[in-house]
Amino acid sequence: EEDEHEFKSDNNIIQTYYDAFSPEEEASDEELQRAMLTFGPFPEPVPDFTWCGAFMEPKKRPYHWSLVNNAPLIMRNLLFRNVPWETTKQALDFGCGYGADLSRLAVAHEELKLDGYTLSSHQQAIGRRLANYYKVTDRIKIYHRDSSKIEFPNTYDLVFGFEVAHHVPDKPALF
Repeated sequence: EEDEHEFKSDNNIIQTYYDAFSPEEEASDEELQRAMLTFGPFPEPVPDFTWCGAFMEPKKRPYHWSLVNNAPLIMRNLLFRNVPWETTKQALDFGCGYGADLSRLAVAHEELKLDGYTLSSHQQAIGRRLANYYKVTDRIKIYHRDSSKIEFPNTYDLVFGFEVAHHVPDKPALF
């Protein structure tokens, strides 16, 4: 579908950066389910852990790789634990990346409608693929837009963005 507000830039360094970290188009649905762009804290120091080691050698460091993959989910459970889901009908992720949070929330809360913004068309495609995999495309819209440049399409009961607001130069425009 055509979007008149689609993010366009002649010098899109941000999109190039995010596309470089995106899973390949050939990635399986199972691989995409685990794909996340955020980091989560560990409850305690982990001996011999390095981020580079975990990312560059996940098969040699399976325990460290599992920590990297599980920490963001644990963090989200903590952050979302007090959201009144029974009255939350519309949610926005203003930096949705792959749309993983959108899909997880849509699966967990059948009445919830969600919008997400990403600067990367590749991430938008991955997010749409995840929504299709989870069969929640009727409740998720992922826009290839700059969340600080265009008014959001709805009003929301919940607005969130993990590890994104610090990248936005014009924060008053975002909020």
